[in-house]
Amino acid sequence: MATVARCSDVHEAERLKMRLAAEGIQAFIPHEVMATLAPHHFLHSAGVEIQVADKDEKKAKRLLKKWSRS
Repeated sequence: MATVARCSDVHEAERLKMRLAAEGIQAFIPHEVMATLAPHHFLHSAGVEIQVADKDEKKAKRLLKKWSRS
């Protein structure tokens, strides 16, 4: 698994996860429950991670970069 993004909250992470799924990339939020129950913890940490399979890393990063520009 490769971390492709870090989001400020679980809602942003879920939106990106759904967008990746629409492109055929299965994404995973490793600390999803913790981010939902204790969001304040992630405000002071590195953020809520989004991970994908190693084989999808390049495509996911390319899409995330494209989406951040639009």
